[in-house]
Amino acid sequence: MAFAGFIRWESHVLNPVLNVFLFRKNKVFIFANLAYLICWIILIASNFVLSLFLQYSRGFTSEQAGLILIAQPVTQTILSPFTGRLSDKFEPRTVSLIGMLLMFLAFFLSYFSASIHR
Repeated sequence: MAFAGFIRWESHVLNPVLNVFLFRKNKVFIFANLAYLICWIILIASNFVLSLFLQYSRGFTSEQAGLILIAQPVTQTILSPFTGRLSDKFEPRTVSLIGMLLMFLAFFLSYFSASIHR
């Protein structure tokens, strides 16, 4: 209900926070946002499951599991300026695709690594 009210409000305001008409006109914009939404949903879900795995299967405390999981945002913070420059030099779709493929590879390898160590 609140989201529908937000969309209705933003479509009638002179200077909207989110231009909802972009979603009607630009297919590339729609699919790029959908791809990033899916990517972040998977990342958040995997971090949640990984935190439980580290605590219950590996016996880490919640603090230790949190310190292990902090590697992802720290790495992202360090690499963001470099990937921004890469997307200025090369096609941004290619850079994003390579990043998502690397994430898939990392998830794939971590799955088999976890199943080997059982």
